[in-house]
Amino acid sequence: NPADGRTGFAPFGVSGIMTGAGTAFFAFVGLESVVTLAEESVDPKRDLPRATMGSFLIVLVLYVVTAFSIAFIEPWYEVGGNTGLIGSLKRKGLTLPQYVVTAGLIFMVFSCGLCTVTTVVRVVYSVAEDGLLFPFLNSVYKRTQVPMWNVVVCSVVGILSSIVYEFDTLSHMISGGTLTVFVITALAVMILSYDLTDPDMEETEETPLTAEKTHARKHLFIIFMCVFLLATIVLAFLTAFLEQTTAVIVSEVVLAIIMIVSLTLIRCKIPLKAQEEDGTLSFKSPGKPFVQGFSVFVNLLLLFHLEVVALKQLVIYCIVGLIIYFGYGIFFSKITAEKQKRLSLKEIKLDDTGESSVR
Repeated sequence: NPADGRTGFAPFGVSGIMTGAGTAFFAFVGLESVVTLAEESVDPKRDLPRATMGSFLIVLVLYVVTAFSIAFIEPWYEVGGNTGLIGSLKRKGLTLPQYVVTAGLIFMVFSCGLCTVTTVVRVVYSVAEDGLLFPFLNSVYKRTQVPMWNVVVCSVVGILSSIVYEFDTLSHMISGGTLTVFVITALAVMILSYDLTDPDMEETEETPLTAEKTHARKHLFIIFMCVFLLATIVLAFLTAFLEQTTAVIVSEVVLAIIMIVSLTLIRCKIPLKAQEEDGTLSFKSPGKPFVQGFSVFVNLLLLFHLEVVALKQLVIYCIVGLIIYFGYGIFFSKITAEKQKRLSLKEIKLDDTGESSVR
């Protein structure tokens, strides 16, 4: 670039590549739409993995081809604003391709909007049905069999967001939200894969020694996970924000060792669920917990390369979600109600046993 002297391959270095990857990550936002339509598929065990990987490959090929097209049309520093490929075609006098791409983008807006609303409505409906959100969000209108208030709330929030935020900030926020969801999903896969059964949730009676071992195993898992998460967050932060001096590199190596050791302890000390060991699960993720741990680190690294403004907005939304969860969801969830019911039944049984022993 004659303006600032940046030339050659990857003029902004690895940091620039990570920033671009984090910004363009919103391209994979629609992949969860495939998963939310699991109830509509004939054979989810077969159809969902194929549909997910097929959608991923199609999106990947289209975005790579588009990026190469822009790169071969004009230098990167001449690509202006948010016009992207359309602006490049216009500056080169390619009128017909410009109109074709513009028409495709117009149709894409409607299809993406419909896909997004369908996905968000299904997710919010499922969460509300589990008791984590307010009941009116899973109420179904009798005549159309559609969660009307759910659709209205999700549509209004989407419209207001598009009005309030600029495109760059909104794209970074969408990418940040998607990366956050992927981090939570990877952590959820790790947690659900291990035998952390709460004795209070079990119908069968356990000896005090077995219950004590179960609680100790849960506490050990929590300690290992907290150490792993803390090391991963600090490592991603150092890699994204600080200059790579010798002291920073040494710190990153130490943190990486701590991550690997904590994951190894989880794998060796915490047993997998019985279904994981005998292979009877329909959906499995290999390499637990190392693949999931690496996924958490990469997603956090991409997340920290987004705009600071988008990160601040994302933190605000996360705080609002936590307030809703700890203020409402944790008290009215189905799991909490089921646990209270089981505890009540155990207390009744203990009372009956005490009365019979007295008699």
